[in-house]
Amino acid sequence: MRGLLWVTIVLIAVLTGFLVSSIPYLAWWTCWISSLGIFFLTISGKLINLPTDSPILGQFFRPYFLAFTFFTGFVVLSPIFHFFSLHGYEFLDKIYDITPDEDTLFRTVQAQWFYLVAQISYVFGMSLKRPAFGKPTFSLNRIQLTDLFIILFLGLQFLALVSAFIPGLVQVLVKLTDIANIVGVLFLGVAIQENNRTKILLGLVIVAYAFMVALLSGMKSAPLFIAIILGSFLIQKYPKLIITTGILVFVIWATYIPYYNNVYRQVAWSEGFDPIEANRVAQEQTLSASSTELREASWAMLENRLSEVNMFIKYTYFVPAYHPHYGTDIIQQSVMSLIPRLFWPEKPDMEALIMERVYTAGVVESYSMVSAKPAYIVDAYLTGGLPIIILAYIVLGWLNIYLSIKAENWFGGYLLGSGVIFNGLFQIVWLGNSFEFLANVLFWSFILMFAIRFGLQRTGLLVRT
Repeated sequence: MRGLLWVTIVLIAVLTGFLVSSIPYLAWWTCWISSLGIFFLTISGKLINLPTDSPILGQFFRPYFLAFTFFTGFVVLSPIFHFFSLHGYEFLDKIYDITPDEDTLFRTVQAQWFYLVAQISYVFGMSLKRPAFGKPTFSLNRIQLTDLFIILFLGLQFLALVSAFIPGLVQVLVKLTDIANIVGVLFLGVAIQENNRTKILLGLVIVAYAFMVALLSGMKSAPLFIAIILGSFLIQKYPKLIITTGILVFVIWATYIPYYNNVYRQVAWSEGFDPIEANRVAQEQTLSASSTELREASWAMLENRLSEVNMFIKYTYFVPAYHPHYGTDIIQQSVMSLIPRLFWPEKPDMEALIMERVYTAGVVESYSMVSAKPAYIVDAYLTGGLPIIILAYIVLGWLNIYLSIKAENWFGGYLLGSGVIFNGLFQIVWLGNSFEFLANVLFWSFILMFAIRFGLQRTGLLVRT
């Protein structure tokens, strides 16, 4: 049965590829609906083998669920908003009587087909790594989870504070903060399950702090991520409540956060306000904004920022028509990114190298003062077109499972392994990123994972089984 499903999916993808230029609307909707079907077939275990050590609702932190949901939602399905916008829609309302020209429509449909192929490759990559989530090599040394989480939260916050004063450790600071935030959220989750009022109150304080830090980061997804982590932990015990609350949280996020974020970035990043004052101004303006202003900001985020399909399309105009595929150039730069500047003082500015191909393709102007690093699928396309997209996403899917298994093996199992370490250090493999940035973060995150394991062993919190 599973083999027949795979043959059917591949056949649909191949046949749809022939329809991209001849019957574009049929091709686009076939790609989008097929991707939705692949998502449900994957998380239900019909398309690939899932771990059998716990129910599906008890595995949400593993890549089969949380990472794959993010990938499918943010990368593969979100272009529907851009597609509607091309036809003059804002949400379900026809605002403008327009239709895309033939070339724009072709490239939009082609991009959606690439996303379908990428998703199939991603799932195939996950299936290549056997879900060996068995008995871990290391286990926790007789300590309650809430006690461990408090120790980890305080320890990680201290290390993050120290790293903030050491030049060149910005990436370490970010990763330690990410892990600390997840630990704090899970502390609250465990406290709720234990019905310990004192710990629940402490957990609420920690999560409120983490939420405020996320809000002041200026990243729209950061506050939502905190809610998703808490929901992913509690869904096994409170499925109906979490699903209902999750929908409500997403609606609130999509309604208010885009407008808030626009104001916050303007006053904090462009006008030099301190974060607390910028937050106050952004809150006041958001609460006093009209429904039309909120709606416009929300739609702009959904159709142009939630998905990066618009930028992907611009690259397909440029390569290979005006610039040949990059071949091994981007991969060579990815290897260069691994070398610390300490050992190579003349190392080129990797951000500048990455942005060079963005400017060359005309995706953004060099004077725009924004960082718009190419998405993972873009770098795969620029490197070698469809074959490299397939290969790149097979590797990404495999990496997700490998790193999750390794984290659980080193950190005593599911919650600390996949829940904290994998999702804290390796969020980048959920969706991918520019090749150089992905390679650098992956390498140093693995080093940091080893260092954390070593530290927990030395303190006696983690012992070899």
